[in-house]
Amino acid sequence: MMNSTKLIELLHRCYGADTACGEWKPTVPALNQCAVAALVVQDMCGGTILRAPMSDGDGHYYNAINGEHVDPTESQLEHIDATVDFGKASPRTRQYILSYPDTMRRYSILLGRLSALLTAEEQE
Repeated sequence: MMNSTKLIELLHRCYGADTACGEWKPTVPALNQCAVAALVVQDMCGGTILRAPMSDGDGHYYNAINGEHVDPTESQLEHIDATVDFGKASPRTRQYILSYPDTMRRYSILLGRLSALLTAEEQE
C-alpha cells in the first residue's frame, strides 16, 4: 500500500476543474475534490471513507486509515466559508458515493491521471 502523505502530494498534481464538484481554482487544487480524493485514497491505502456535515448544509469526505484521520483535501478548508463538524462524521460506502454518475465520471478521470503519473514516475 502507498504512503498516504505521498499519495496526497501526487493527487494535488492530478486535480483539475474536470475532477471538481463545483468551483475549482488552480491556486487551491484540492477545492471541491473531497469525494473523489477519498475514493482514490481508499483504493491505494485502504481504510474507511467518512462524510462530515458542514455548516452550509454540504458534506466533506475524508478517510480513516488504521484509526488515523487522513484528509486528502484538508488544504481547501481554509479557503471556504463553511466549517466541518468532524464530530458528526459517519461512514459512507464506495457504492453510495459512486452511485452518482458525475462522481463516477470525476473519479475515473482522477484515477486515470494518478495512474499515468505513477507510471511516468516509475519510468524515471
